[in-house]
Amino acid sequence: MVNLDITRILNRVNEKSPTGIDRVELEYAKHALKSGYFFCYQKGNELFGAPRYLAEIAVNYLNSRWETGSEENSEVEEKISAWKKTLRGNPTPKPNATVKFLREIKEKSFKDRLELVKKEKDYIKKTVPNIPTSIAGLFVASFPGFVLKKFEPKVKVAPAAGVHWNKVFDNVWYLNVGHTGLEKKNLFKYLKSSPNIKVALYLHDLLPMTHPHLFVEGTDETHKVRMDNMSEYSDIIIANSYYTKSKFEELYGKDTVEAVLEIGSQHNIEESKPARAEVKRSGFVSLGTVEPRKNYVWLAQAWDDFCTKNPNIVNNEKLTIFGKIGWLKPKELALLKSITERGHVQIISGASDSVVESTLSSARAYMTAAEVEGWGMPLAESLSYGTPVIATDVAAHREVTRNIASFFEFNDTQGFNEHVKKFYIDAEYSTILDEITNYAPWSWESHFSRLDDYLKRA
Repeated sequence: MVNLDITRILNRVNEKSPTGIDRVELEYAKHALKSGYFFCYQKGNELFGAPRYLAEIAVNYLNSRWETGSEENSEVEEKISAWKKTLRGNPTPKPNATVKFLREIKEKSFKDRLELVKKEKDYIKKTVPNIPTSIAGLFVASFPGFVLKKFEPKVKVAPAAGVHWNKVFDNVWYLNVGHTGLEKKNLFKYLKSSPNIKVALYLHDLLPMTHPHLFVEGTDETHKVRMDNMSEYSDIIIANSYYTKSKFEELYGKDTVEAVLEIGSQHNIEESKPARAEVKRSGFVSLGTVEPRKNYVWLAQAWDDFCTKNPNIVNNEKLTIFGKIGWLKPKELALLKSITERGHVQIISGASDSVVESTLSSARAYMTAAEVEGWGMPLAESLSYGTPVIATDVAAHREVTRNIASFFEFNDTQGFNEHVKKFYIDAEYSTILDEITNYAPWSWESHFSRLDDYLKRA
């Protein structure tokens, strides 16, 4: 029996548009409903069984919300919140009076600490009986942190860990496909120590560790904890690409990743073939949060520069970036704003899947200038719609497109411009479109068939 962790879905149920990981979790939740999986939810370091009706409500709601951009339904979130309030787990051990006292005075000024210590003469006598109270009190007031360290190990509070779900089945898989809570060592240590529970985890990337300069400071440290726990406490690790698998195994050892299950595409190129010749293609598209990892500032600059130098070729076509503004430096934000004001680039946040699909399926090409990726879901989707791809020449991009893309070197403006020009030459563009018909989309059906096979055999 499989218990799918849907913590991320239940916590993000009213997000207007999904991230890549959100999409993966939603597909897994759909498969889980069809396959009779159970569901679970994290609260602190404990796992609670989540009712099927709640999973169905969340999945149906998100399907509709993300597909059509429907309005937020507060009733869904209220139902989920009401259920969360019913969860009762293991009580967390309480620190004793000594530790509470030392923690309290530690944050105060020396004068206030001295006053509080004077009021605790009995405590001081018990703590250091062979030292005069006046001297011992002065020491405690001066160095409360040092004294606290002496007491903390003896009364260290370990966050409660446990599992509260259907115990009927002897052998259960715990399946987490979103990196959710992987930093919770106590939870995964508990799961690993349970004889009837096996842990299967889906690995999306190691980018915060391998490319920390592309993330908010400190993200690499948190991600390292997640990856360390994944390595130590999983029974099966499944990666989204052979690139991601290789990076994990460079750090944690050969053959630590059981399998590669590529992320499926929503669309099949066969459906596009009859109408392909009739599509009037215009403009370029890119998808993803506007942040350093996606290199959107460079991409916007490069495209803007191309438009300025080739106004008769471009003929007012735009680069449309579907994604919210993430963390950028003030200088980068100002530059991006000035580029969008010139009209060659537009950034649209919170667009529905139907709007994205319509724009993407009629675009001249999809563009990405990312320095690195773990996979590249939008590239696969674009090719599945019959839309060509212009992408940086990185391993994951080659893998996800099966080498059917126009590749340029990272931050190579000249190489980028040369590719874009080809997309405005009818004969060359027609050849590019014909090549796409050889693209075989990644399938969710195959993904889940292989998943279930791995779980049965393990």
